[in-house]
Amino acid sequence: MGKIIVLDPGHGANEKNRFARPLMDCTGRKAICVPDSMILHPDDGKPNFYREDFGTLKIAQEVAAELRCEGHTVFLTRNDYHNAAIYLSGFSNNDWKKKHWKSWKWIRDFTDSKNADIFVSIHTNAGGGTGTSAFWASTPNGVDLCKSMTQELHDQVGLRIRRVAKHRYLILRNVCEGRTALLECLFHDNIDDIQLLLSDYGIKEVAKAVSSGIHKYTQTF
Repeated sequence: MGKIIVLDPGHGANEKNRFARPLMDCTGRKAICVPDSMILHPDDGKPNFYREDFGTLKIAQEVAAELRCEGHTVFLTRNDYHNAAIYLSGFSNNDWKKKHWKSWKWIRDFTDSKNADIFVSIHTNAGGGTGTSAFWASTPNGVDLCKSMTQELHDQVGLRIRRVAKHRYLILRNVCEGRTALLECLFHDNIDDIQLLLSDYGIKEVAKAVSSGIHKYTQTF
């Protein structure tokens, strides 16, 4: 029986199209931040350049497609480059600036409104490491979801499982009976990790693993 799943592509642009994460230049032997790239940059969308806000959206869209093929109902908190709060609320950038809406509130309310069984916030990591991590908020339900996704990323894509840990992110709390997770797929400042997300093929491979982990978890309840 299909489940109702909400996927949250992490980050996104807020007021005046300012992004939460910089553009990464992956053309050399290291992945480095492009200067002054917290706003839309001429290199956005070019081969070998990666922005987490765009990358997480592409991953989430592919994961959603895979899960729908398995019979699940899937909703995304955003379908463009805007921050989820702007996308879900329909507010303009000026309204966002005046009211300072928090993404986590809109995302949790949206998840509740869909009577979702599972919530996953999709991210890519930074800080010089490698591999995949996942975080749960409060119950064993979240632990099992995290383990299922990271194990599939390890088995199918070859990513090291960096850690599965408890972290009380506001976005994960008090929804879906604790069947929630924040997934860091890999490190976008690691030139080996990020190669997976610099092509449509790589994104599909990561997405297949994530969707497989979520689908296997849906068979447990």
